[in-house]
Amino acid sequence: MKDIVVGSRYAKSLISLAKEQNQLDEVKGDMQKVLGAIQSNHAFKTLLKNPVIPNGVKSSILEGLFRQANLGELSVAMIRVLVRKNREGYLHAIASEFIRMHNELNGVKLAEVTTTFKMDEQLRNSFINIVKANTGAKTVELTEKIKPEIIGGYVLKVEGTQIDASVSTKLKELKNLISR
Repeated sequence: MKDIVVGSRYAKSLISLAKEQNQLDEVKGDMQKVLGAIQSNHAFKTLLKNPVIPNGVKSSILEGLFRQANLGELSVAMIRVLVRKNREGYLHAIASEFIRMHNELNGVKLAEVTTTFKMDEQLRNSFINIVKANTGAKTVELTEKIKPEIIGGYVLKVEGTQIDASVSTKLKELKNLISR
């Protein structure tokens, strides 16, 4: 819970600064890179939360990594502040919350659709239009997953809502109905 509160406060400040400097989209890209680095590397995540490693060492490592990833000056400055205040362990929460706030501000909805096959552009656009029509989103960022175990149909997730129209779920429901 504390991660969300701290993440939200720093993200809100970063949103304000990025707006003020007309760098909202650039900083969102930076936060996506940061989030990707943290999620894909357990050792990196451990480094951020390790209180034994001195701030100077963490700062050097972080600046080197994120300079290499071409992060903008505003994002790098925010990371410096986090390290100075011993808040680098919250970088994951801050990046996540910044992206969420940015998406909310710009009418972007995140959706995930799971099917048994790779969708063509027409079907992909159908899902995007369904999400737009039902959420009022201006833009939809659709992630596709392929899972043969759902047998057929689809599973659509939009934020906290899930529509499971998969054959495997329908079969389970039928099995439960028959076994009563």
